[in-house]
Amino acid sequence: MTVAAFDRWNPNRWEKWQRNQWAIYAGVFISFLSFTFVMPFLPQYVQQLGVTDPARAALWSGVLFGVSPLLGGLLTPFWARVAERTGNKPMVMRSLIAFVFIMAAMPLCQNVWQLLALRVLLGVFAGFSSFAVAVISVTVPQERVSQSIGTLQSVQFVAAAAGPLIGGGLADTFGLRSSFLVAAAINILACAIFLWLFDATHDRAIAPKRRERASFAALGRIPGFLAVMVTLFFVNFAERSFGPLIPLYVQQLHAPEQFLGTISGAVITSGSLIAAIAAIATGRLSRRYDPRTLLLIALAGGGLLLVPVALAQEWWHLLVLRPLLSVFIGGNITLTYAIAARALPQEWKLTAFGALGGLSMLGGAAAPFAAGIVTDLTDSLRTIFAIDAVLYGLLLVWVWRSVRLPADATPPVAVGASAPAHGDD
Repeated sequence: MTVAAFDRWNPNRWEKWQRNQWAIYAGVFISFLSFTFVMPFLPQYVQQLGVTDPARAALWSGVLFGVSPLLGGLLTPFWARVAERTGNKPMVMRSLIAFVFIMAAMPLCQNVWQLLALRVLLGVFAGFSSFAVAVISVTVPQERVSQSIGTLQSVQFVAAAAGPLIGGGLADTFGLRSSFLVAAAINILACAIFLWLFDATHDRAIAPKRRERASFAALGRIPGFLAVMVTLFFVNFAERSFGPLIPLYVQQLHAPEQFLGTISGAVITSGSLIAAIAAIATGRLSRRYDPRTLLLIALAGGGLLLVPVALAQEWWHLLVLRPLLSVFIGGNITLTYAIAARALPQEWKLTAFGALGGLSMLGGAAAPFAAGIVTDLTDSLRTIFAIDAVLYGLLLVWVWRSVRLPADATPPVAVGASAPAHGDD
């Protein structure tokens, strides 16, 4: 490796905003990876804690899955406002450290009520992934916000693809309780890396002054901001609604019993990896092209592809269609944030993106509940895919009619413009 190449990846040679950007990436990747070690196997842990009836175990699992993102979504705007006064670094460290202690306590549970209490605490004190979007929005230069958010979304998709594979092996080898302890230990690494990389002096320098801080009422008066909030909620709702049903749908589509886990894992992993690529690509494209137009294209493509997904007859149809669907829907959240980044004043972004991140979590929290209810009422796994296709069509009309960029919101970097040499993501 040449000296120049080494310097490119030497954090001591990066600009301060680049150090903070990569601190967020590393923190999100490691914490999300450790989180997905154990969360997909939560229903099994519920059964180990004494809830042996399958129907009751499913009910408890839905509550446990939903309560943390629900509380996290509600409280993310509050933590963003606190961060305006204290700085972002203490708030991120609070979240990461809370995750370590709460995850380490989960294998000590003796009943499902104790597990519920810990999931409630996790929702109150954690919520790092949604808050990270708000920090990124004020950390990087204005022209790189959408690209950085796209990379951040991609980091989450990659972690979501790798985590269950690693966590499943750990659970099979050492037991599920041990997996919680490994997840807690790994998150200590996230704390250490973030503490080392994140530059608090730069963070305080870009913090909005008290007189410049936005109230939620003021944000609501920004033209188009409420329309963006509605868009983000339902985009995340649609994306998270069918994910938990994929393994059951693969089974229904005549997958060989002996390869059911492998095929389901392949469908989920391929979808996550393509979504990661799509998030990066749309983040970069939105620097040069109108993100609203890109979002309209993505919604149209996603809605059309959900139709054959709902009508699939064999498991290999899903193996082909799920990655294709991710090409379109993988960058939807990134594009919605990119629209918001163009419309918001710089000094209001921390509060605004905190509110948007919280709303996105609420959409994701509501989706599994709604999917379960719809599937139970209609007695069909196909219904939720058909409903999501209709939802994408409605979102297409909504964005076309209601979401507008400011008249002067031209792309911040012209086509062919150069990027910084060090730490470019």
